Amino acid sequence: MELEFAVPQRFRLTRPAVLVIALLSLGLSGCGLFYKQPVQQGNVLEQDDIDLLKPGMSKRQVSLIIGTPAIVSPFHHDRWEYVSRFKNSDDEVERKNFTVFFENGVLTRLEGDYQPGGTNTDNNREQSERAIAPMSPDKDS
Repeated sequence: MELEFAVPQRFRLTRPAVLVIALLSLGLSGCGLFYKQPVQQGNVLEQDDIDLLKPGMSKRQVSLIIGTPAIVSPFHHDRWEYVSRFKNSDDEVERKNFTVFFENGVLTRLEGDYQPGGTNTDNNREQSERAIAPMSPDKDS
């Protein structure tokens, strides 16, 4: 026995109409027309953490403060690269690079888009050189 519901003629959808609606829904849901997810990749560094870095710190101390680096070259054991990339919903990409240099296992200098003391340089394509901060011992310590 088959049950049939009484649906007024004006509300009935034909198979082609249902197929067209399903294809349009599927197509619009995946094209990013309504919402694009922002994407953060790499090392997310905070200026407060960069300010904690002091000359003479060991590699372990640095990694406890700012985390493990994204890139450790097998050819340059005394250089750690921190790289981050953020792509917002408007497809604008912001890249930041930060390099930590060690000599004999202790922190000697920093280079890149973050600097101690609250300065955070912009990573513009026109910028030909990155900021370099040699690490000198504090007179307070």
